[in-house]
Amino acid sequence: MKKIKLGLLLSLIAASNVYAMTEGPYLGLLVGQSNLHNVQQTINTTDINGNPTVATFKPSNNGFGGRLFGGYQFNSFLGFEMGFTYYTHTTYKVTSSSGAPVTCGTPSTRTDAVDIIGKGTIPAGPIGLFATAGFAVALVNNSGILQPAPASPNCKTKQSVIKLRPTIGIGASYDLSDSLQTQISFSRILQGSGIRNADLIAIGISYHFVDHYCGQFLC
Repeated sequence: MKKIKLGLLLSLIAASNVYAMTEGPYLGLLVGQSNLHNVQQTINTTDINGNPTVATFKPSNNGFGGRLFGGYQFNSFLGFEMGFTYYTHTTYKVTSSSGAPVTCGTPSTRTDAVDIIGKGTIPAGPIGLFATAGFAVALVNNSGILQPAPASPNCKTKQSVIKLRPTIGIGASYDLSDSLQTQISFSRILQGSGIRNADLIAIGISYHFVDHYCGQFLC
């Protein structure tokens, strides 16, 4: 009876590890909702007619986001990734106390990022809980300028800044096969140096380049 129980236990352990990812490179895609966390601002300025006014800029931060990434899994616990993340632009609804326009063009903030991160995973059969940490190079483009009087000829003027910021994340994965893995995750580029937090909540899939002739039980 003890031998039977031991055999069943070993069988369950082996079955739970059938789709555990082995070392090697992988590519993946995440899609979900982004949030740039820009805040409402109220400033004293002049409108298009040159009259003093109080202008309020109300941001819309949420929308589609996505990340294309590639990485290398050293073992079941450690890996690293490089990726490109797209965040939906923040657009601003602008109102003024005088009722006249105060901006030239539509104010918006666009953020894209390239990151390199380390990834630590706690595996439990086909399920993995992971955390990430690293650095992101964020490119922030601000467009739409305050409208002087008379109208400025530089309505399409943009301001661009590049910032290096820490990035962190957490998530869970599930091995669909020895090559395919799905995941859900939350990541954040931390605010500072003139940019706000940039978040991505997403689901996705990755393909792992596994040698099927030298797998978990053969080599």
